[in-house]
Amino acid sequence: SSRTVVEEKFYVNRQTAAPLETRGCIAYYDHGKNFLTIWVSNQNPHLHRAVLSEVLSIPENRIRVIVPDVGGAFGQKGHTYPEDVVVAAASMLTGRPVKWIETRRENLTSSAHSREQVHFIKMGCTADGIITFIKDEAFLDVGAHLLYPHDYLELAHVVMDMITGPYKIQNYSVAVNCVVTNKTPSGAYRGFGHPEATFVRERMLDILADECGLEPSELRLRNLISSQDIPYTGPTGLRFDSGDPRHTFEKTLEIAAKQLAASESKLVPNKVVGVGFSVSIKGSVPSMMGVTQRWGSSEAAAVRINPDGKVVVYSGAVSMGTRLGLLLSEVVARTLGVNPEDVEAFLGDTQATPFSTGLWGSRGAVMCGGAAACASEKLKRKILQMTSHLLECSVKDLEIRDGRVFVKDNSGRSLSLAEIAAKAYNEPYLFPEEMDVVLEAAAVYDPPNISRKPDDKGRMNAVAAVSTAAVAAFVELDIETLAVKPLKVLFVENGGFYIDSATVDDQLIGGIVQGLGGALYEEIVYRDGNPQTTTFADYLIPASAEVPPIELEHLTDPSPFTFMGLKGVGETGTIPVMAAVSNAVQEALQKAGLRTVVRESSLSPYKVWRMVKS
Repeated sequence: SSRTVVEEKFYVNRQTAAPLETRGCIAYYDHGKNFLTIWVSNQNPHLHRAVLSEVLSIPENRIRVIVPDVGGAFGQKGHTYPEDVVVAAASMLTGRPVKWIETRRENLTSSAHSREQVHFIKMGCTADGIITFIKDEAFLDVGAHLLYPHDYLELAHVVMDMITGPYKIQNYSVAVNCVVTNKTPSGAYRGFGHPEATFVRERMLDILADECGLEPSELRLRNLISSQDIPYTGPTGLRFDSGDPRHTFEKTLEIAAKQLAASESKLVPNKVVGVGFSVSIKGSVPSMMGVTQRWGSSEAAAVRINPDGKVVVYSGAVSMGTRLGLLLSEVVARTLGVNPEDVEAFLGDTQATPFSTGLWGSRGAVMCGGAAACASEKLKRKILQMTSHLLECSVKDLEIRDGRVFVKDNSGRSLSLAEIAAKAYNEPYLFPEEMDVVLEAAAVYDPPNISRKPDDKGRMNAVAAVSTAAVAAFVELDIETLAVKPLKVLFVENGGFYIDSATVDDQLIGGIVQGLGGALYEEIVYRDGNPQTTTFADYLIPASAEVPPIELEHLTDPSPFTFMGLKGVGETGTIPVMAAVSNAVQEALQKAGLRTVVRESSLSPYKVWRMVKS
């Protein structure tokens, strides 16, 4: 039974991805060949082709979608938009190439918006601070029509899955209402449901702690999942197979305590410092099967050795600033024992690459890397078999390193990959007829722990891995103007292994900055049904001057189910920041003697002033 029960209403503000490169596409329909070629800025070319095929009544094999380097996407380019269809149809009608490039005003008013939700939530705990239940009813503003394939039903599923977060809460009730309005359609944006659910839960925890007389950090510690609870299954079926949320938060508290003392020693008159905490999870590599009833979670890749001995890896995923090509080259190079510079990555072309569900859900390194590794292993076995025949030795006596295949106990006997490729391409008669001498291999990778059907309690695990992050946000509140200045963000990530740690840090920092933008600067505003934030003069994005020092710490707990134990980090940085900043502002307001409750995620000076005055 609950000793303390609190009930609140929270509003998550409307935001948009605002990538540096807006959307655009070129279409050319060749009537002589009955073939449509599309160049488009999109995150999932194969799914894009499938949707265009259905809408335009053209067989998929008569459509080629090419995605060159994408200048930022963040989920917004994971949809097929009306303009994509219109441009293709115009080329079919005219027989001429047709080009369309979105303006910034069009991007801010017609490309997918996200985040806007209202939550009515109730939470209770015992006298000892053990959370007994959560009950939540959410209203999602989904805009005027559907965006596909990442639609509001998928968003609703994510919100329902993530409300309980990394806490041991089994009594859970949630209802999600999708509300159609006259606004721009709601779609994917970095985190896609995770930041919203985290904001609501973490604000509620601070309010519950205050009501029952506990420090917010203590309430979290009493309820967080620890390594002793692993494996742990949440009330919706979300499976924690590794990690330690409690230890992650303890590490954050330890570092933050030292930094808070330093921050308060530098205070000036009329300024107060607040520190807010947030603990979040990220369900990486989600399956789309539950929502689309069509596409799942698998990923394919192919690897080929050219006649000159150089290697090419093919993936239907795209290059959009995540360094995916470099990561795939590194994965293939490690397996085949070659220099990464000798591996070229060919991405995002439906005519030349295996099927891919695209780049979304923090799945690039895990899924594309896993598929590339599987294909490389297949190709490696071919190379060893061919070399064993040429050198007349056993396969088990061979090893590959530095672009050559060596006999282990006789390094003088070896062949380079270029020499082996020359034999395979030009002298295939040297090999037995039954031997496969085609220097190519393809593979499909699919994590084994994603649920294919509900368990006996109706629960499903829709993700391949769960990572944890804990944040301490330090803010300075000006008591006179009520302006909020971020002083520092401490971010402790509890993820899997990394292929390239520098790329991981860059991804986390980028996500953290977008989280700060959502908390303090960015908000899509409508007035009388009309959008007001149609330029960057109105929709404010944090620049380098607004970004405070960011400190990253890593705790490694690899997944036992994914390739290399990876968990994905593309969205992890964004998820907990809004909540931590809001909790920090709440503490600063209390220090200033202003007893008001932060119920909105957007905290501009006007918003804070309005809260105080009300």
